[in-house]
Amino acid sequence: MTQTDWLDRLIPLPQQVTVERAARVPAEKIGIVCEAPLAPPVRTALELLARFAQGAGERAVFVIRLTLSGENARLATVPNAEQAYAITPTDNGRGLTLAANMPAGLLYAARTLAQLVASPVVIRADTEIELPLARILDWPAIAERGQWGGNAPQDLAWTSQWKLNTLEVDAGAAVDAHGAPVIRMNRDLFRQGATLGVKIVPYIMHLEQLAKYGGLMDRPEYTSTPDPNAPLPSDYIPGLCMSSPATQELITAWLMRAAEIEGVRDIQVWLSEDAAPCYCPRCVGQEPYGLEVACLVRALRRVQETHPHVRLRILTTQGSYPVNDRVLAAVPEDVGVSYYEGRRTYDSSYNPMIYPLMEEYARSGRWLGVYPQITQVFRTVFPWTAPQFIRYRAQEFADKGLANVIGYAVPSNRCHEFNVMALAEWTWHPHGRMPEEFARAYATVTGIADPDRFARWALLAGAAGWALADSRFDVNIIYDCALWDRPETTFAERYRDARISDAAFYDSAIAQANDALALAREIGHADLIAESECTLCSLQAFGLLRDVVPLLKGASLDASQRAEVVAALDELERCAYVLRTRLIEWGTRVLPGDKLPSRLLDTAASLLRVCDGAYRLAARHGIADPRPAYRLRPLATWSERDFVASPRARLLINLEELVPPEGGSYHVGFDFTASAWGADVAHVAVVTPSGERAGENLLAETPDRVTHIGRWDRWYEMRLAIPPRPPTGPRLLAVTLTGTPTGAPPERRSCDGVISLRRVWERADAPWRD
Repeated sequence: MTQTDWLDRLIPLPQQVTVERAARVPAEKIGIVCEAPLAPPVRTALELLARFAQGAGERAVFVIRLTLSGENARLATVPNAEQAYAITPTDNGRGLTLAANMPAGLLYAARTLAQLVASPVVIRADTEIELPLARILDWPAIAERGQWGGNAPQDLAWTSQWKLNTLEVDAGAAVDAHGAPVIRMNRDLFRQGATLGVKIVPYIMHLEQLAKYGGLMDRPEYTSTPDPNAPLPSDYIPGLCMSSPATQELITAWLMRAAEIEGVRDIQVWLSEDAAPCYCPRCVGQEPYGLEVACLVRALRRVQETHPHVRLRILTTQGSYPVNDRVLAAVPEDVGVSYYEGRRTYDSSYNPMIYPLMEEYARSGRWLGVYPQITQVFRTVFPWTAPQFIRYRAQEFADKGLANVIGYAVPSNRCHEFNVMALAEWTWHPHGRMPEEFARAYATVTGIADPDRFARWALLAGAAGWALADSRFDVNIIYDCALWDRPETTFAERYRDARISDAAFYDSAIAQANDALALAREIGHADLIAESECTLCSLQAFGLLRDVVPLLKGASLDASQRAEVVAALDELERCAYVLRTRLIEWGTRVLPGDKLPSRLLDTAASLLRVCDGAYRLAARHGIADPRPAYRLRPLATWSERDFVASPRARLLINLEELVPPEGGSYHVGFDFTASAWGADVAHVAVVTPSGERAGENLLAETPDRVTHIGRWDRWYEMRLAIPPRPPTGPRLLAVTLTGTPTGAPPERRSCDGVISLRRVWERADAPWRD
């Protein structure tokens, strides 16, 4: 094997590594000698090595020795030395020494050696193991590397093998039925983290959202006083009064409960995401975020009286962004800061993320973390293999002196395994591998055939996908399909800052996307093909809309313009069909056995809704819709009247005039109308009367999960395969919703929305050739 072959087995790449040669030794003649105390990470290291080292310790032919003796003097001087390790061959070439300063370093040494060995799944005593005589000195560039959200709490065994070492988890701060402060966390997670070398950091969610999610809505001693001179919005939720002694005691108690959990060393608190000033006499006129920081620091000092080892870290937000200078000035030196700002850190553009204020703070020696998304955008679920992007972000974070990077991958790491592993790669060694080198290593480690060809594809897909992600096109059409109906907003204005608004850059991205698709088809990997198709059709849709929106918003169309619009709308509908089918197929493969996430289904349906708006606007120019059954057609509405007797309502809608006798594939659409309460879509099915009194037979039901639509997620489309009409009676759409709570005050009982239906193309019946 060449040096490159050995290194392709490693993720992340060590800082310094050479493999001079290898020894082939039967598993029964490879022994382990541990000279380190058996801390949980060391036990895990021994388990990893024991998979291929089955010999009798010192008496073995080849001995792997684990030590904390610090024989390698350089281990004490490298950055983040508590995680550093060295691997060196013995002088006689019949063993390896794994040395570290701390148990975590020994675990990392064992992980690296286990990756290099790449032992067979089934090992017998006489199985020959190829043992590299490697010389490695290694340490991470960034101290804390990890995740929050998604399935990260359930995925520690997978993420920790790539040396991701931090998990930030919701503490579940609330009050119980008796009003006592509680923290609701799984203690087993902390034990698992200790075993895997992962720090678990509890966080208390955005302070202004705790009234709703922490059970405080009816506790005026905690909640904020609204502005007496402004009308309350229909969906008003109070924040917390940060000057209230009761609030101070509550937050102190939450921090104390978290500090009492074995293994907790750091606690995170998220500042209010939206500014939620309190207008009580004690708070009015004061900077709300200053009050929040002061309250948190007072609570920390109380906790440190009995738990002096506990540190606090505070998360900034888009609400605090205008006053982050004051927030940083108010934070004591022993309190960390994590930078989050909804638009600026959930950002996959080409722009740097750490702005000068935060950069200066980190360079001054203060502890700074960041919460970046490592996907296309947090609101979509979209396949994107992004080596160039992840490397760019990680290099910025390391070069600017950050201590912590907490990536966000929605809804599951299974949708973004490449990017999660890339995060591990480049937060450990930011200036090591080039993107193509990492992609080749990823393919080698995960068993993808022809790593070199995969790497070429990854560069093409990563570049085209970054152009799309930078534009935020896919999330914009989720949030604002109604752009069609806003004559004051032009398409060019919306995308003036996106690089693909430049014609030459756009053409280059299209060429990269086409080349990626061609190469994916050569490779024959279904997920690569699906990603390439989704990226290409989204970029094509962008170009179609760029050209057709000005025409449709114009006063009139001449004959050539009409022909251009008709052709463009048909191509736009083809793009919508490709995005929907490929995205759902991909999601079904990467999340087998799971109900598809609502954000994936939103992304899949987003271009369908753009087509709805396009044909509505085209109708103003006398252009007929060639496929009206494939547009959303309103069926019914719901309102607060449906929830008078109970928060749960069931609506029945006759489908016979809308659905042909043979049935077909459909989406049921739900759209929130501005009101005090959103609604949970609890169940969607097709039923028919059974013939018995008030009885029904279930004919079909959606495969999709219960979801909420409301202020933030304003629409949702659920899949429904409507069967042929039965001889016993009509097909009825049965929709169960949970809406206005029983105890809602009279002035806040509104709950309104629209139910619609559209037919959708499947591959077998689509009019476009795949």
